[in-house]
Amino acid sequence: MSINSAKKEFIYWAHLLWERGLVTGRSGNMSQKTGQGILLTVTNCYLGLLKSSQIALVDGQGKLRQKEKVNLTSEKDLHLGIYRKFPKINAVIHAHSIHTVGFFNYYSKLDILGFEARIHLDKLPVVPQFTPTVTKIEPVLAALEKNNIVVLKNHGVVAMGENFRLAFALIEMLEEQAKVNLLLRGRR
Repeated sequence: MSINSAKKEFIYWAHLLWERGLVTGRSGNMSQKTGQGILLTVTNCYLGLLKSSQIALVDGQGKLRQKEKVNLTSEKDLHLGIYRKFPKINAVIHAHSIHTVGFFNYYSKLDILGFEARIHLDKLPVVPQFTPTVTKIEPVLAALEKNNIVVLKNHGVVAMGENFRLAFALIEMLEEQAKVNLLLRGRR
């Protein structure tokens, strides 16, 4: 797949995250492994209006592989760490889905209420976060050994997959379960 084709797919999933309310404002970031390197969002981009120029091409160490100079997302080390630890992973999405963030602000354990969700969200890891950027990636990487999605308490979620569709599906499913749990527990 060419870089231009990969960027078009990247933009499709970024816009879908926004349309589904899984990111707002300038929150969230994404990356995708390609044959030419890793595509990674720049800092302060708005995923709902993401443009091709806001997706940088980097190598496995995060060095730019393009002429244009940009500031990469502050979560660059997390994305690159995931690709190093899980070589079969090709896509990473970090979202700030509001119901999931809200749920884990009040509660520590999510009741999984659907058959498909039980398959994919069983043993859902929750990693405490104390800063706006994931500065200690090791606990997140360890949690991703148990599941392809991890809750970053007070921050958001990180999902990984062989492609954006699989990572996106995990975030969407988790958000649905958080919403249902909040409704059943009387919080909106």
